[in-house]
Amino acid sequence: MLHGHIIYLITVFFKREMQKINSLAKSRRQRWFMVLDKMIAWELFKTALSVLFVIVVILVGQKFSKVLRQAVEGQVSSEAVMQIVGYKALGIAINFLPAAIFIAILVVLGRMYRDHEIDAIASGGAGVARIYQSMAIFLLPVSVVSLCLSLWAIPWAESNIVEIQHQDQQQFELRGLISGSFRQHGDLNFFIEDIDENNRMHNIFATNKKTKDIEVINAEYGQLEDLPGGRYIVLQDAERVSGKPGQVDVVIERFDKYGLLLHKEKKLPSYPIEALSITELWLGSSLRNGAEIQRRLTIPLGILMLGLLAVPLAQLTPRGGVYGNVTVAFLIYFSYANLQHFSQGWLLKGVLPFWVSFMWVYVLMMGVWVVLMLRFFGLPWIKLLYRQRFAK
Repeated sequence: MLHGHIIYLITVFFKREMQKINSLAKSRRQRWFMVLDKMIAWELFKTALSVLFVIVVILVGQKFSKVLRQAVEGQVSSEAVMQIVGYKALGIAINFLPAAIFIAILVVLGRMYRDHEIDAIASGGAGVARIYQSMAIFLLPVSVVSLCLSLWAIPWAESNIVEIQHQDQQQFELRGLISGSFRQHGDLNFFIEDIDENNRMHNIFATNKKTKDIEVINAEYGQLEDLPGGRYIVLQDAERVSGKPGQVDVVIERFDKYGLLLHKEKKLPSYPIEALSITELWLGSSLRNGAEIQRRLTIPLGILMLGLLAVPLAQLTPRGGVYGNVTVAFLIYFSYANLQHFSQGWLLKGVLPFWVSFMWVYVLMMGVWVVLMLRFFGLPWIKLLYRQRFAK
């Protein structure tokens, strides 16, 4: 009987303790995602998406006009225009993501200062640290996603652009051979009636001026191919008629395949350094590889660094208008972007090693952040805090 009471009491005790632990864990989970966190994160997401959309539309419009000009001149086909513009839009969106988020934080916090929402939050006991915690819910996942995009999505988009342009250049050469009349290409004179959607040529007629004899080649079908000896037009079921001028005798030969040389060297696509994968960049030993790695890492780190700077910059001044520090914020952003370019240039010239050229900009920006935070809290508050902490 006594053992039964003891077991019952132990069971009740553990149940109560487990309920306390569960309630404490639940309250902690709720504390991580309060209304303030959801509101700030959602407002930042909407505003950043809107700002990024405007930036992409403006910059893609400039790129589109350039690509459209090439299409009008016949250098790029109309089918390739939209693909190139789409890949360029992806690269622009990733590269300008830090700027969009920086502007979004200034706009959201500036509106909260204007509507005295920050004062209401401060009266409830939430300070700057609470604002940073709410922003971290949005900034940390975005920075991780931007890291993946900058390391893998940007080179993927750039390599696709190069391949599309290379394939379109091949089609451009084919389109240049179709004119309804003979076209000269080196020692060959061509007449091609049509090219289908699969780049297959129909009704080819060619003459070769390289030899002194008369040589005429005709075929019903042909295909442009890159072979070890260069670029050829490979004719199927071709017929070659050759003979000497002034003589009646001619030689008629038939071939299953007959190649007409266009270029002695195969034209391979030339990939820029932006199209190289992170593995190729890391294994490479050139300074350009290090500068490109640094450029890609500035995207996620720039999101976090500019997020830190934006909080004290968004504070309204009594005579500064709704967004009194916006001018200073843009000066800091353009200074940060230009310092990054200078740092990469010094790395390319060998003036600074990789880690020094990579870190000194962020150390300088952290110093700027400390100055802004001192200005944000004010000198009297800092003196009071110092006296309270070190009075004894």
